[in-house]
Amino acid sequence: MSITVAQMRAHIGHLCRSSGIEINYGIHPSASREVREVWLRPVRSDRAYASALHEIGHILGRYQHSRVELICEKWAWAWARRNALCWTATMKRHARRCIESYQRNIWGK
Repeated sequence: MSITVAQMRAHIGHLCRSSGIEINYGIHPSASREVREVWLRPVRSDRAYASALHEIGHILGRYQHSRVELICEKWAWAWARRNALCWTATMKRHARRCIESYQRNIWGK
């Protein structure tokens, strides 16, 4: 079964409404667990959908209070993958590249 971008966009809206998360749109995706807000790029592709799920994962996912940034990031991606309507090869590559980027920034690798 193929999931459309419109279905992905609607899924993000539903997840946020049902979890009491406010959606804001901006250039730099981020999340605030304390005030239950996410800042997202508009969902126009599976990659943007994965990023949106990842930011929601920072609010709803496990281990988001960890002092270790890499733990928070990995678990937000795990939440995204588990809660996606589909997980495409593009989404998998995007998540992997993001995690690799976090590792480089933390350890200079």
